Amino acid sequence: MIFLKIILLFGILLFSMAEGDYDDLNGMNSLRSLPNYLERNMSETLH
Repeated sequence: MIFLKIILLFGILLFSMAEGDYDDLNGMNSLRSLPNYLERNMSETLH
């Protein structure tokens, strides 16, 4: 289950990066918020 969640997270991550290519500002915002997003999801997964 945990591996599926990680794969899903990376899929979302790649998708948001691809979306960011069209709008530089959006890309930078999503990149800046990625660590927080990953930390939140990983802590939820581990607990």
